[in-house]
Amino acid sequence: MNVVILQETDERGAVHLVPVGAAASVGREAGANSIVVRDPRVSRAHCTLEGRPDGGVRVVDHGRTGTFVDGAPVAGEALAGPGRRVRIGPTFELLVVGVVETARTDAEPCPPCQLGPRYLLLGELGRGGMGVVFEAWDQERRQRCALKWLRAGGEADEEDVARFTREATLQASLRDYPGIARVFDYGTVPGSGELYCVLEFVDGVSLERKIRGKELSRAEAVRVVARVARALEYAHERGIVHRDVKPSNVLVSARGMVRLTDFGIARTLDGSTRLTATGIMLGTPGFMAPEQIQALPDLGPAVDVYGAGAVLYACLTAKAPVRGKLMSEVLRNAVAGKFDRPRELDPTVEPDLEEICLRALAARPDARQRSAAELAEQLEAWLRAHAPAEPVRLARPASTRAPRAGP
Repeated sequence: MNVVILQETDERGAVHLVPVGAAASVGREAGANSIVVRDPRVSRAHCTLEGRPDGGVRVVDHGRTGTFVDGAPVAGEALAGPGRRVRIGPTFELLVVGVVETARTDAEPCPPCQLGPRYLLLGELGRGGMGVVFEAWDQERRQRCALKWLRAGGEADEEDVARFTREATLQASLRDYPGIARVFDYGTVPGSGELYCVLEFVDGVSLERKIRGKELSRAEAVRVVARVARALEYAHERGIVHRDVKPSNVLVSARGMVRLTDFGIARTLDGSTRLTATGIMLGTPGFMAPEQIQALPDLGPAVDVYGAGAVLYACLTAKAPVRGKLMSEVLRNAVAGKFDRPRELDPTVEPDLEEICLRALAARPDARQRSAAELAEQLEAWLRAHAPAEPVRLARPASTRAPRAGP
């Protein structure tokens, strides 16, 4: 049976399914096939939405305060196709996502579609070298989520599968800390071998995008980097080094919550999760510590202190700290510790904040802050001195507990 997906447009993003050819009642009154709106300004049976084969709905208005399609009032009835928004009363709004299809097992999923028995894929959020990230709805937990799907699926090579699984396992072990994007589930889709990882959905944008758009005040930027440093401290205490700290791997929600994500090249300090041979460079040029570029063995938490310092530098100057016309020049400059001081690019940067940043970017690991915790403490002290109204500390959980792998 084909169904049409409707998604609430608030932060929770709850999903409702309306069978094609059937109607759902929308209003304050609960029923067998109804969408309940808890708003006294909405009528008990405000409107009906009938699923259509094209993925849209037929909207029939019965309410006192009106039903609207993309802001236009519905006079009796109207059609709302995929991508249109239906507002019921003053504030409750549903996005028409489209008709659900079952994802093919031999191709990349194309939302909206069903992936396995549990997850509805609603749209694409982004993609990288290994995977595609979708906005999804977990039908079992009744929760919006982000689903990372391994490209090449059941035909991925052994190293990609091991790397994807390691990322999910390591990040899942840190799920109790609110500054790290939580992993809820990971495994393979029954019958197809597709690998997936289900993460917390962050209703916001990357720090990289906020830097490009000049959306952060100085104090807000320092608070974000302090939260990142606290998240790194938590990971380091549990024997995990991130190794790819950069603005695109930091998510900032609409309410200012900060989440560190993408543990794709993370490793444990005891070396038990090492996949790449010693001598091979991993990371993002411009944000990599010199010892990381040189692919030295036994890289420790100091590389993440450098990465956090590089993120701070980007927040202060809107540029990566280490630059060059050619990749070889970028790498040479990083190893030599050659880059402009933040105040050379922006004279308004406070001298004491510049010193914190430059220390984190020291070429020698032993010249940096001794730990991510020390960097966080310095940034928090700066906030107390320069922006006392800005929130500083984030409560730390008492324990960690990893979820079980999916089927």
